[in-house]
Amino acid sequence: MSNKHLHYDIVNNALLLNGDTKSFNFSFSDYKNIKKIIVKSDSILSIVGELDILNSDIELIVEPNSVVTLKLLSCNLLNIAKINVNVYKNAQFSLFFLDFCNGDAHLNFNINLIDEYSAGTIKLASLAFGNHKKYIEMNINHLAKNTNGLVDAYGICKDCAKLHFLGRSHIFENATQTFTIQNARIMILDSGCDAVAKPILKIDNNDVKASHSASIGEVNQEHIFYLTSRGLKYEEAKKIIILGYFNPIVKVFDKTSLDEKINALMTEKV
Repeated sequence: MSNKHLHYDIVNNALLLNGDTKSFNFSFSDYKNIKKIIVKSDSILSIVGELDILNSDIELIVEPNSVVTLKLLSCNLLNIAKINVNVYKNAQFSLFFLDFCNGDAHLNFNINLIDEYSAGTIKLASLAFGNHKKYIEMNINHLAKNTNGLVDAYGICKDCAKLHFLGRSHIFENATQTFTIQNARIMILDSGCDAVAKPILKIDNNDVKASHSASIGEVNQEHIFYLTSRGLKYEEAKKIIILGYFNPIVKVFDKTSLDEKINALMTEKV
């Protein structure tokens, strides 16, 4: 099967992708029997879709010299989701995830950098509201030398919700000349929130560059003052700041099949 410059097939519950395309629309609910996605060597793919089923466990393989971007939106009920990615030599994988799901969730994103010169990125934004409890794990395992990893997580916690960001970057003993960063930030809007940002570095090799940061705080009152001094009402200023907080992730979905839906969700839920 083919779609413009993309060729795809389904073999033994695995979706095989090969080619070059700006956007391949994918819905987990449409491929319920798919447990593995394999991107063949020398492919350049952008996969856009919704993580919209209660239990999802997907393995993604990025073969050598491929560049894969996975852009996912969650806006319905989402209970448990696990995505495990294996990235091979000279390949790059980037995950952009927007979470507005209405319910409790335990999400696990795991990237294994198998061969040298592989790279993995996780960038996500999550909104926890009501009495929902959300636990999001983001792990990058550096198994070979000259690998690069980046995790950026943005959270907003409101009402009496619970939002925990748990991340680990593990640099194995033979992974020399590795570079890894983990950042986690959560903005709390109400006193009843429970927010945790806990990035962890596990380093078994000294010839590396690694860093991590975490911050939890309220809306910056200096920013509020600046905007209200320009004529905006307090709630208007607060909303602009919150929308801007998610913008690094939201803008990645511009000109995709999901951009209008995301803009509506931002207006409705934030």
